[in-house]
Amino acid sequence: MPLATVMTEPQPFSVAPQAAIHRCGSCPARALSICGAMRTQDLGRLAALTVPQQIAAGDTFIDESEPATHFFNVTQGAVKVYKLLPDGRRQVTGFLFAGDLLGLAFNNAYVYSAEALTPVTVCRFPRRQLDRLLDEFHGVERARRGAGANDAARPQDGA
Repeated sequence: MPLATVMTEPQPFSVAPQAAIHRCGSCPARALSICGAMRTQDLGRLAALTVPQQIAAGDTFIDESEPATHFFNVTQGAVKVYKLLPDGRRQVTGFLFAGDLLGLAFNNAYVYSAEALTPVTVCRFPRRQLDRLLDEFHGVERARRGAGANDAARPQDGA
C-alpha cells in the first residue's frame, strides 16, 4: 500500500520561527529522540523540515521495499515493525514508542514495514533534507547513528 494512501495528508506548518522552536521545544518526545541532541536555538531549522502526521491504529505507514524517502520520529503512540515472509506471514521484529526513529534504510529502500498499533503521531522528515541538516550538527548525527545501530540490531532476515 503506497505511503500516501494510508496517512492523512501532510499539513506543513507555516508558523513564525519562534512558534516552530516552541513546538519542537515543548515536544514530550524531544528528550527521548535525536531531536534532544539539538540546541534550543537550532530547533527552528529542524521544525522547518518537520511535517507532523496522525496515523490511525491499524494503518501501515512504512512498506518494506518501498523507496525510503522519509524518516519518522514517533512522538506519541505505539508502532509494530515487521518483515514480510515469502509465505505471506509477518515476522514482528520490534515495537517502537515515543522518541524512536523509523525509516532507516539500506539501498534507498525500507527494510521493514511499520504499522500503528494505537493512534500514532509522528514527525515526518524528508530524508535528503534531514541528512543535509544533520551534517551540520555532529551531536545529532551521533544520536542518529545510535538509533540506526538499534534499528539494525533488530532481526531483519526473516529467519
